[in-house]
Amino acid sequence: MTRDMPRWFWVSAVVASALFIAACSDGPITGEPFGSDYAVPDDLSDGLGGSHPKSVGMDEAPLAAMVNEIRDGQWPNIHSVLVYRRGQLVLEEYFPGVMLSDNVYREFDRDTLHDVFSVSKSILSAAVGMAIESGGIESVDQPVMDFFPEYRHVIDGPAEDLKIRHLLSMTTGLEWDESSASYADGSNSHRQMMEASDPIEFVLSRRSMHTPGEVFTYSTGVSSLLGEIVARATGESYADYMARSLFNPLGIERSNWLPFYQGNLESAGGGLQLRPRDMTKFGVLYLNRGLWQERTIVPGDWVDESTKTQAPGGFYGYQWWLAVTDTEITNLNFFRAAGLGGQHIFVYPELQLVAVFTGNQSGTGPHELWLDYIIASTS
Repeated sequence: MTRDMPRWFWVSAVVASALFIAACSDGPITGEPFGSDYAVPDDLSDGLGGSHPKSVGMDEAPLAAMVNEIRDGQWPNIHSVLVYRRGQLVLEEYFPGVMLSDNVYREFDRDTLHDVFSVSKSILSAAVGMAIESGGIESVDQPVMDFFPEYRHVIDGPAEDLKIRHLLSMTTGLEWDESSASYADGSNSHRQMMEASDPIEFVLSRRSMHTPGEVFTYSTGVSSLLGEIVARATGESYADYMARSLFNPLGIERSNWLPFYQGNLESAGGGLQLRPRDMTKFGVLYLNRGLWQERTIVPGDWVDESTKTQAPGGFYGYQWWLAVTDTEITNLNFFRAAGLGGQHIFVYPELQLVAVFTGNQSGTGPHELWLDYIIASTS
């Protein structure tokens, strides 16, 4: 698949406020249309179900208002919104637009593969956990350079100091800057890595600026190292391993991994394309601590470790963003996978709730919609 512009990856962290709106339920209702121009999701027997919001304690009015406002153009460049609660998909809506990576206008639907950008990182975290469980990786304390002996000569500092956990938590201490300049700018570390003849060597040869574990520095480069570690630990290409170990068990039949600009190494930190329903499946997997249809796919203790504070500042785990939503009733902890342009998987364990957004956004639209409409619809 060709690209006319660079691959861009972006994440942001946001903590905002919203009010709860109480809603009552009279029992399960399925297949019933609500709102003015959309219906309850179809149950495709793929593990997500399909039911009316009332059946899972949600008020349909805020959800209907959100969809109608998106359709009316009040929230431009949102391509999909899906909401899952208590075992049922209660909202699945798609909207036309232009995908960021190729600038092509589409009528998005449930079968459209969408760039997820840095949502790829949270999926990568699951791969690391599974590789540890199978014994390919010893633990998060295994030295990174165990997997890259041919690059020991380029590492700046003691090779044994850099551990898997430092890659996962983005606390390697290696010099990296993909935030102060545009991703199209040649000075951006991410752009330089994508264009390098050897992306792995490029990342490992960065200057050591801090002791590993002390400072959080957002880096798609360290995620790229993790993808190659999984491949070397399992003896498969990263894409093949993910298909066999994660996607196939989840019933994810279509996906695509885009490579770096040179060679065929998959861009594990941001090159994944998925359908929004399949993004939802991954969110549900983590909502249920790695369990999918009574089968453990990702170890539950790995899910717990990945979604608790692992980096200074309290906002980042192992390739997952962490935050708290303050409401009038309680503080709700949540974690999310996030990618450039408004790709999100929000997971609220206390509410048994997952929401997915895709789009081509530059603002905070998904965050506001999530809080003001989706959280507001719960009881």
